[in-house]
Amino acid sequence: MPKQRKIWMVLFALIMLAVGQAAATDDDEIKVLVNLKAAKELLMTGNTEEAVSLLTKLNTRLSGMSFDNVEKIRVNVDKAIIAINNGQDSQIYLDESIQLLEPSVMNVDNLPFLIEYFEEEYTEGVTNGEIADYVDYTKAIISIDTFKLIVEISNHPEKEELLALSEEIKTAALNKGDVGNAVEELKNELNLSNNADVNKIIAEMLTTLDKIENEYRAGNVDTALNLASTLYFRQYEEIESLVVTKDRELNERIEEEIGILQERIKNREDISAIEGATDNIRSSLKKIEKVLTAETSPIQLFIESFTIIFREGFEAILIVGAVAAYLIKMGESQRIKSLAYGAGIAIIASIITAILMEQILDLSGEAREIVEGATFLIAVVVLFSVSYWLLSKAHVEKWKKYIESRVNGAIATGSNLGLAAISFIAVYREGFETVLFYKALSIDAGGFSLPVVGGFAIGLGTLLVVYLLFRYIGIKMPVRELFAGTSALLYYLAFRFAGKGILELQEAGVMPSTPLGIPKIGFLGIYPTVETSLIQLALIVALLAGILYLRYSTPSQVSA
Repeated sequence: MPKQRKIWMVLFALIMLAVGQAAATDDDEIKVLVNLKAAKELLMTGNTEEAVSLLTKLNTRLSGMSFDNVEKIRVNVDKAIIAINNGQDSQIYLDESIQLLEPSVMNVDNLPFLIEYFEEEYTEGVTNGEIADYVDYTKAIISIDTFKLIVEISNHPEKEELLALSEEIKTAALNKGDVGNAVEELKNELNLSNNADVNKIIAEMLTTLDKIENEYRAGNVDTALNLASTLYFRQYEEIESLVVTKDRELNERIEEEIGILQERIKNREDISAIEGATDNIRSSLKKIEKVLTAETSPIQLFIESFTIIFREGFEAILIVGAVAAYLIKMGESQRIKSLAYGAGIAIIASIITAILMEQILDLSGEAREIVEGATFLIAVVVLFSVSYWLLSKAHVEKWKKYIESRVNGAIATGSNLGLAAISFIAVYREGFETVLFYKALSIDAGGFSLPVVGGFAIGLGTLLVVYLLFRYIGIKMPVRELFAGTSALLYYLAFRFAGKGILELQEAGVMPSTPLGIPKIGFLGIYPTVETSLIQLALIVALLAGILYLRYSTPSQVSA
């Protein structure tokens, strides 16, 4: 197998492993905690044999798990089993392991899985009003107790309802009765509480729109403008990732409508214009509320998951595939590993960036827009530079002269770094945003469920097929057409990213936004503002200047 193909397969495998671990880790920790507490309960009630059996099975499963402190917990379980068999106290080992797990498990995000785990174990443990398996029955009781404890220490908006329903379920379980209706009611309550967060944010946005109109009528333009900023960065940003996973066009529409509102306030337009803008936003919010609160089927989750990775990764695959094709065409296939290294580092950097943005730095909406805008503009510089370089080598004779000029010096380190930079920028540009999208989708799905992981895996596999096809087609193309086509693709992306990058900075409020009477053309990155148009005009001028230079310069100048 060619070396570069091995590299891509390893990267693919690493990504799949990472997704698999992300999907399994939280659930594993919950199960282990419940099993440890169940073993402790069995020991306290004199069911020593059942406790040892449970811990032995748990110890076997722990060897295939991967989460914080898993090895320490496995060692503790070993010690507990030995202590029990020797007639010694094992509680210290079980308690230590429980304490290691509780900080990560005692979170309201784990409530949906806990009730599902309870239902699973109770079904196995109780049959026709009688205990069929005491261990499973004990795990079911521990699951509902853990559920109640998490709710009790939380600030959940439906706290009282959840506590009442969980107590009803436990009472029925202790009597070995039917818990089906209460469990379904509790599940519905959890779904309603998730929707309540969306409804609450939308209600806050509608209130803010009313305040904007009132402040503007009163002549408080600056206050109205600040409220419009709050509307987007402090409120809509809370649900933006969810909206993107469901309806990207709807997200773009409301972003544009909020931008129009801000511009009309800045320009001190008539109150009727302001009301027209706020009415448009209200209409979009109604659609968003309907989209986000609708029940999502497994098929929908699969499609949404597939769409995210395919949509966000498609352009990166085109860039990397095109560059890989020309490297193979020119007999430089050994340098494809530089592309793989750049992509691999970008994946790691994307995950780290997403964690920093979400958990450590808790970046504001403005800061996120600045990071995204800066990434787009860096991509513009890299893509335009490579596009011009490829264009300069599009003629066969010029390429031959270039190769001859590099024979003695072989391949410069800087060139390899440049290749790595291309794939890094291509992947990183959308990478950390993709991580945030999947986090939002996992919230909607109640975790990294099979449809979410399956959609991601199939999407990733499809991207790999696209890459291989694009590279194969590129190899078959004549040199001139290959270089010219690749150059055109990279220039198109640079042109589009330039407009998008400036737009992100305008949305963050760090760059002015001057209206321009031109239509918006999303797939070209053309937006109706002077600033986005100026940078794209500069790219057009730079392209024309480059073409004229290549046409009238001497061969030696071009191949230098």
